[in-house]
Amino acid sequence: MKLLALAGALFSGLLALSVAWYKRRSAAHWAFAAGMLVLACESAFLALSIHEPTAERIVHWQKWRMLAVAFLPWPPFLISLL
Repeated sequence: MKLLALAGALFSGLLALSVAWYKRRSAAHWAFAAGMLVLACESAFLALSIHEPTAERIVHWQKWRMLAVAFLPWPPFLISLL
C-alpha cells in the first residue's frame, strides 16, 4: 500500500511539473497543475502515515492529508469556469 501511495505521489507530481513546463501556459493548465500537486501531496501524506509506529504520528500525517483533501475541489472548479 505504501508503494502504491508513493507511486501516485510521484506520478502526480511529475504530471504537474510537465504541464507547468509545457509552453502553452493558460489558466486552465495552471489549475490542472495545481490539482495534480494537491493529489501528489495527499498521496505523499498517506504514504507517510502508513507505517508510523504510534497513533499520534498517524493522526499527525492524516491531519495534513485532510488539509490537502480540502483543496481538491478547487482546481476542477477553476477549470470548469475557464
